[in-house]
Amino acid sequence: MAKIKGVIWFNPKDLEKFHQGDFDGDEPFGIESGKLPHIAQQILPAQDGLFDFGEVVQAEKVPYTKVRYREDDSEVRQGKVKAGERKFTTLEQIGVASSQNEVGIVALAIGKVAAALPNPGEDEKLFLKQQKRFIAALSIMEQYEVDYQKNSLRGKDAKEVKEKTGLNPDTLLEKVDEWCEKHKSCTYFFQYKGDDRLYKQFPMPADFPNAVYVLAKEAVNPYWEQTRLIHRNRDEFQHILPPIPAHLIVSKDNRQQLNAAGLEYEKEGKELHVSYEYKNALVERGIEYRHSKENDLPWEENELQWAKDLVQRFQEDKSIIYDRTGSDIKTRKEEMGKLYDSYRAEIDEIWDTPERKTRAAHALFQATHTSDNLSKHRTICQKLAEDLEITFSLQEDYELLHEALPRDVYVLQVPFQKVKTKDGRTIDLPNQWKDALDSKGIEYEATAHPELPLVEFAFKNLPQSMVAKLDAKYGDIVISNKYETLFMHNKHE
Repeated sequence: MAKIKGVIWFNPKDLEKFHQGDFDGDEPFGIESGKLPHIAQQILPAQDGLFDFGEVVQAEKVPYTKVRYREDDSEVRQGKVKAGERKFTTLEQIGVASSQNEVGIVALAIGKVAAALPNPGEDEKLFLKQQKRFIAALSIMEQYEVDYQKNSLRGKDAKEVKEKTGLNPDTLLEKVDEWCEKHKSCTYFFQYKGDDRLYKQFPMPADFPNAVYVLAKEAVNPYWEQTRLIHRNRDEFQHILPPIPAHLIVSKDNRQQLNAAGLEYEKEGKELHVSYEYKNALVERGIEYRHSKENDLPWEENELQWAKDLVQRFQEDKSIIYDRTGSDIKTRKEEMGKLYDSYRAEIDEIWDTPERKTRAAHALFQATHTSDNLSKHRTICQKLAEDLEITFSLQEDYELLHEALPRDVYVLQVPFQKVKTKDGRTIDLPNQWKDALDSKGIEYEATAHPELPLVEFAFKNLPQSMVAKLDAKYGDIVISNKYETLFMHNKHE
């Protein structure tokens, strides 16, 4: 059979001795070592007598039906039950107890320990001894945990942990966490594998020789590109469906087409004014038009004003419902559903024809995709930016958008101010800096400050000559006391 293509031969003794194969329906799985070369290098062949952790010994098993209270159980000490009585007497109790396990926690600990590397200057032999000892102890614990369905004992009940490794199973996981914390190379994979930003903003940190990082380092990271999708504010979409204009403006060259189609218009100088209701007819005939600057007054006074009032009422009604229902999601959904039904009934009553419903929907889009307060906030920020200065400093443990691990970087903070260029144009100060940095080929990340109206240019590899120049000009700037609550620390503080 060993010569048949696609067949892998297992020595049944090895399967029993090293893989817990007890031949009661077990399904062994094998794969060619050439397909997993890095992992294969770490697996020492059992038949050569090089197996690192010895034979796998079947863990002690105590069925749930035979578990009895012991003298040191809290229930016995409290006098609720007597020692020797059965602990689980119903299927419900066994179901609850059997679902409580730490399979994943112990497996994660094994992964972290196996992925660890010795720190620079650390005694490598001592490191390997500790690593092997922890893996041996955790492997024993995991045997108990994976048998949770038929074994009432858990990893912390494993007497073999103490007997074979000298480690206390009650405190083993805590000791492993402490050890892993001292060997950071083993934690990054497990720290970032569930991070929502991973492979959206930055790739997996993988500059380590551990086998656990091979896939990320060689097969994924080289082909990764940061996402170009960004969150857009709703008001940016208001021009998709602009306000209803007072009329549409058409060139006088289209007069014959309008007459042929029977479309009414008014002549205003070199322009023809066509009613907005003929918009689709113009589109069908390929006649170009533009909106008048003035909005349709009846639409503005009726549908648009109603839509603005409805948006405000919705925010108030929603706030009341959320306060009343608290964390009761089901009740909240029910009440919000009733609120939407009331709005639908109102719309059917007020806007009673398809044409009026369309105009109302148009107004509702405008009301929900514009922000009356946006210009006010911009004015406040621009006024504040006028009093801010450019600053330059070295910031420790700075979190770059497209790198997982924080590091020390130089940061230039540039306020949103308007400046005149040599050719007389007006340009934003951050854009001026961006153009200058791009022209010099300097690599940076530019982000808006979360609290101040300024842009932060974080330099990844800034030449020392440029550091000296920026530090000399902007390194000692501090914002005036007028805005002391918004001050920024420079590198000297």
